[in-house]
Amino acid sequence: MTQESRSVRQWQSQYRAAAFESKDLQTQLGAGWRGFSCRSDALPGRLRQMAPAVTRIQASFILDHYTLWFENIKCLNRKAVYDCVRFQPLDTGREGLSFRLDFKNPDEPKKWALYTDRYGPAAPEYGCAGAFEMSRYINTMAHELELGVQPDFLLEKKAVAVFLQERTGRAYAAVYREGDHLYSCYLDTPRNPMSKRFLAAYTPETLPPDIQGKGMEQIGNVFVFYSGAVDPVLSQRTAQTKRRYKRKEVER
Repeated sequence: MTQESRSVRQWQSQYRAAAFESKDLQTQLGAGWRGFSCRSDALPGRLRQMAPAVTRIQASFILDHYTLWFENIKCLNRKAVYDCVRFQPLDTGREGLSFRLDFKNPDEPKKWALYTDRYGPAAPEYGCAGAFEMSRYINTMAHELELGVQPDFLLEKKAVAVFLQERTGRAYAAVYREGDHLYSCYLDTPRNPMSKRFLAAYTPETLPPDIQGKGMEQIGNVFVFYSGAVDPVLSQRTAQTKRRYKRKEVER
């Protein structure tokens, strides 16, 4: 069994058998480290910090049809480093199904950030503070990936990007998913929080009846609201959505 052919289930079994505890470099390379900017003797500790999110994955589609590896990445223009674990289908013919899990990326507000092929590389699909929440989200996502299900938020995100480009004349690749039907972007840069703007998006099936026709713009089959406009209904619903998302982070 090579690293390239090792499934996530096999990796879990090896980890639980303490196969990667040694600080020996060969052991850590065997654990799946493919690149690192930190000292090699720090790798076991970094692996232990990420392992809870990996070992809690229970979806058979991920366990038996994916492989994984780890990277320790140095941030551009700063001294900080962070870790990530990448998941890739064992069948190389399966395109668009890979995903990456960042741990303590200083450019992300949440401890865990999930980047997926389906949402795009510019912004995470999901972020949370705990490994349990992240693994639960991945287990739910696995069912969608296996069946080829496209969640509504993918349509909403694309509509928000089109809406922004039409309004500003600029293409915004980074559309952040803030919660259920709630998105954000930075008109300037994430380093300038004052440039952050919130948008809400709904498909016809999820569009609340109390805000229909109130400042909404239809992009394809999605209705988009921009909080930059003076719209008390949108402002109120944005606040409600944010509160609901805090109570139930993994609501999809």
